[in-house]
Amino acid sequence: NESISFHQKELKKDGVIFDESCLPMTQITKEINAPAITRTSVALGATCYYFNLEIENLEKIFKEAFGEKAEINIKLAKKGYQYLKTKNFKQKPRRLKGSGLRPKASEKKKILIDGNQALALGLIKAGLNVYFAYPMTPATSILHFLAKKEKELGLKVVQPENEIAVINMAIGAAYTGQKVAVGTSGGGFDLMQEAMSLAGMAEIPLVIAVSQRPGPSTGVPTYTSQSDLRSTRFSGHGEFPRILLAPGDPEEAYLLGAQALNLAWEYQAPVIVLLDKHLSESLMTSFFDSSKIKIENGKIAHNPKDYKRFETTSDGISPMAFPGMKNVVVKATSYEHDEQGITTEDSQIIKEMQEKRFKKLQLL
Repeated sequence: NESISFHQKELKKDGVIFDESCLPMTQITKEINAPAITRTSVALGATCYYFNLEIENLEKIFKEAFGEKAEINIKLAKKGYQYLKTKNFKQKPRRLKGSGLRPKASEKKKILIDGNQALALGLIKAGLNVYFAYPMTPATSILHFLAKKEKELGLKVVQPENEIAVINMAIGAAYTGQKVAVGTSGGGFDLMQEAMSLAGMAEIPLVIAVSQRPGPSTGVPTYTSQSDLRSTRFSGHGEFPRILLAPGDPEEAYLLGAQALNLAWEYQAPVIVLLDKHLSESLMTSFFDSSKIKIENGKIAHNPKDYKRFETTSDGISPMAFPGMKNVVVKATSYEHDEQGITTEDSQIIKEMQEKRFKKLQLL
């Protein structure tokens, strides 16, 4: 009653409140010996009746959401629907003929999805092979979502012991030719920055999803924030190209997730996708146009002779080869190096390598 008194002023003029006085949800649930937690399904069935919606479509949703546990919820929903019907409860008229839970055939097919899931789907569409993450709100649901899809899609999803291990394992996997991504929030990203600089020096493709929350330090994990733009833009010590993308809704998260993986491989550089808690966890109906996405594998060395991993080229992008390829030695180092990847302190070579890496920016 206290909640009703507090919130009823927020109702529209012709709005209604379903409570135990007009819809005995608890009693109906007890009648069929259902768990108390399922009584909200009675309210959903009643809502379908009130808005004149097809309850058959609610049944489909229950089956998708609850699997084997759907039947008890369907039964309760039907009882809620029937209860209002027998009481001749006034229904709201449909605004359009044929409206309801079933979308019009003329409409684009949309799905209800949040920003983290959309980003994950974009990464998958662009060819993601391995995802590394240590749980950190609000990026954790990317890890959970991809873990559920692991077997279905042939992915590898790995949860190491901390964020430092996450990014170093990701760099190692990318060095072998795997398309990888990692996910974290502000504090976790702080721990990743030294290794991110390694990816910049070794020109290893890497996608880092950073979902923002208020800081500093632990801050407020369950609130949203957009305060990490500068820290991500200038992240990693030293000068090297890094790419920053910031989607504004799930559709952009899907497209930019795919673009991030493509850009990482095309330019052999770290790419950061900057989200926030609001986007990461807010559900929105979205339409994904997969025709806008194509997989980019970058500049791959095929049957190379006298291979140089960091060969100087006109665009600054060297052909990539991977360990295990025939007749090549692939070197990667955190030290400044020459074209073959051998450590150097020669000032002229250092200058040439710096200029080589920054040539990539002219193509962006």
